[in-house]
Amino acid sequence: MTHISAKGGKVKALLHLGWLLAMPIVGESQSQAYLRVVDLDGIPIPYAMVTVQGAVRSSDTTGRVLVAEQRALTVEVGVRRMGYVPFAGVAARESTADNFTVVLQPVQRELEAVRTIAPKNTPLSRTGFYDRMERVQKGAILGEFITPEELELRGRGGVLGVFYGKQYAQPAGRGKLSGRRHCKMQILLDGMLIVEHDNLEELISINEVMGIEIYPSTANAPHELIPNTLRGSCGIVALWTGPRR
Repeated sequence: MTHISAKGGKVKALLHLGWLLAMPIVGESQSQAYLRVVDLDGIPIPYAMVTVQGAVRSSDTTGRVLVAEQRALTVEVGVRRMGYVPFAGVAARESTADNFTVVLQPVQRELEAVRTIAPKNTPLSRTGFYDRMERVQKGAILGEFITPEELELRGRGGVLGVFYGKQYAQPAGRGKLSGRRHCKMQILLDGMLIVEHDNLEELISINEVMGIEIYPSTANAPHELIPNTLRGSCGIVALWTGPRR
């Protein structure tokens, strides 16, 4: 029979503890990789539309978006932002310790304008649009967003055309939108409730719209968008007008 002294057992216990501490913790952020969207000067570009494997997300205020597992060395992405040349291709990195990076080049005719506009001081950002989009991406509220970049891609079919394929609002004919359970969506135009004219095609041109927010119900929609008269209504579509940038 082999005997282990108390002293020897203590040493083994300490060695075992050291081995456990050296092990990686499952679920750490190291198991995920981010893509950074930057300009030619390395300055982060917030609110860029990033497409990865069919999923569309927006970069945060630091230009980052979650794109892959840590071990992946390449990822195929599409990146769009108003005022910049779109990127579509494979982003790579030197090792799993690095994040992916995509550098967007400003459109030449808008180069000076892009450099002088503060990232969070655009007409659309001042409405709170991007702040609410971040809350949705974090799971705080339910909603969908149609960004300026998506409007540029899909906006040739009129206002109702950009709602095709959306989860929380669908065209219902005669310029109207239908929400879940086929209930009528309430329309906000620049924060004001539209009560007398709900035909979107007659109300506004798609070229005037710079962003759209869609919420399936008022139960967990942002409180700042809910007039008192909308409590318990079907859902909300908020359209914002102005220049897309």
